[in-house]
Amino acid sequence: MLVEHAADGLLAYSVHPGGIMTRLAEAMHQDTHSALTDNPALTGDTIAFLTHERRPWLAGRYLSCTRDMEELLAREDEISGSEKLKVRLVL
Repeated sequence: MLVEHAADGLLAYSVHPGGIMTRLAEAMHQDTHSALTDNPALTGDTIAFLTHERRPWLAGRYLSCTRDMEELLAREDEISGSEKLKVRLVL
């Protein structure tokens, strides 16, 4: 999406929602359930925070909802212009 529509002003993020117990997760091995302790509201709060204002320096990056967003924003100079938080698949 970002590659095709960046010129249109689109910003796209890859977001990991955290460890949330969902119907899909319920089907996973029971040993994994204890790691799924995050509240689903965390994802919504994080998306609202990230999209409250335009942050083009985060576009195309992989972000975890469990990360401290204020700390992430404080690292803008370090992250922008680098490959940090970018995931690539090379075939």
